[in-house]
Amino acid sequence: MRLQYSNNSVENECLNEFAKWILDIGDGKIGRVEDAESIVEIPADIAIHSSDNPIGDIVQATYPNLLENMFVPNFFEERDVLAPTLEVVEKVNDYVLSQILV
Repeated sequence: MRLQYSNNSVENECLNEFAKWILDIGDGKIGRVEDAESIVEIPADIAIHSSDNPIGDIVQATYPNLLENMFVPNFFEERDVLAPTLEVVEKVNDYVLSQILV
C-alpha cells in the first residue's frame, strides 16, 4: 500500500497510523468474527454516516462538489474509496459516471 507523504510531520504520522490500521484489518489483527463475517469498528472521524443514498454519500464525502471540481488537476488522483468488494467499487464508479454524464 502506498500513501502520499507531505512535509508536515503530524500529517505523516496520521498517514502512518491509518496505513497500519488498514494493514492490521487485512491481516486479521483488528475486528471480530460473527456468523462467519468479520466485524470491524470504523472510527467516527473517518466514517461516512449514511442517508437513503449510501453510494451518493460516499461519493459526496470523497469527491466534494464533484461537478465543479472534476477539471481541477489532481482532483481524482488525491482521493480514494476503500471498498470491501469489487461490486461496491463498480457501484461507486457507476454513480460517479451517472453524475458526470447527465
